[in-house]
Amino acid sequence: YCTGKCGRVITKNSIRKRGKEHTKWVDDSYFLMGKAYYYKNDYTKAYKVLNQVAKKYKDQESRFDARYWLARLASREENYEKSMKLLSHLESDKELPERLRLDIAKLYASNFLAMGNTEQAIVELRTAISFAKKKPERLRLTYLLGQLFKEQEEGHEAMKVFASVLKMHPEYKMEFYTRIQMAMSYNVGNGGADAVRKELLKMLRDDKYIEFQDQIYYALAEMSYKDSDLPQTFEYLEQSTIVSIDNTTQKAKSFLRLGQLYFRKPDYPKAQLNYDSCVVYMPEDFPKADDIKKLANNLNDLVEQILIIEREDSLQMVAGMEPYEREELIANLIDDRKKEEEQKALEERNMEEMAEA
Repeated sequence: YCTGKCGRVITKNSIRKRGKEHTKWVDDSYFLMGKAYYYKNDYTKAYKVLNQVAKKYKDQESRFDARYWLARLASREENYEKSMKLLSHLESDKELPERLRLDIAKLYASNFLAMGNTEQAIVELRTAISFAKKKPERLRLTYLLGQLFKEQEEGHEAMKVFASVLKMHPEYKMEFYTRIQMAMSYNVGNGGADAVRKELLKMLRDDKYIEFQDQIYYALAEMSYKDSDLPQTFEYLEQSTIVSIDNTTQKAKSFLRLGQLYFRKPDYPKAQLNYDSCVVYMPEDFPKADDIKKLANNLNDLVEQILIIEREDSLQMVAGMEPYEREELIANLIDDRKKEEEQKALEERNMEEMAEA
């Protein structure tokens, strides 16, 4: 639709004399057409039209936009070297409009990330932030910068950048995700852990963040794990699985973390239970889903053999007891079972009374 409309504008209004266009907006219409082909994934036509604008309208500002979009097109086609070369030529042009500096820096950063050069991407992202005038853009880019530092395991720098995001007073969802990222960036020695933990616990009491409680507990668990506080880690992860309702991805993630920690202890029966729960809740696109299913199946087989061995050991132990010791053991087991059944019956009656009330 857009390409057709642009074509009609050009056909009806174009006036060319002596190789020069005398009608305003024709170059803009060609440029818009090139962008439309780009978004339609028709890269051959996009290149043809954008290249035409870049070369044919050398006295119009649209030529700079066309050259930038040619660089984007090269990047989309994973020809990053060509994209970089186009950007380099573009930014060296003394007449380059200042408004394109931000987009150029962002595309540089995107190219470096795609090429696996995170360090250079960080440099370009800092440049982009310096050109970002609007708060939403500056917030988004700064948050991304923090994520890159986190991925580089530069926790101290990541926490500093995320703190600068909070200083810009983002809306509550971005504030939440920023605080979560700060918690996940925390390492012993970074400092600032108490303040981050305090804010996360405060969020747990705020109804505004009730839908995010599972993620908050998970982040608190990761902080406790880095502090070598395993009991608290397990407690927070258990809470994460309990409060998680609609976010099945987070529920699976929390069960997986529990499974991993129990596996390392090692406590294979508990690891198996949590891996099984992870498999139940994880969506199809869950990271390493096939590996998790395979490990869960292997744990099922392992635990089954462990239970057989434990049962045989128990039977042999009982067989080796004196008759009076065996009778005492059986009596205790019966007594424990009766107490369990009485407790279960009491809980069921309480539930019925609550339902009637």
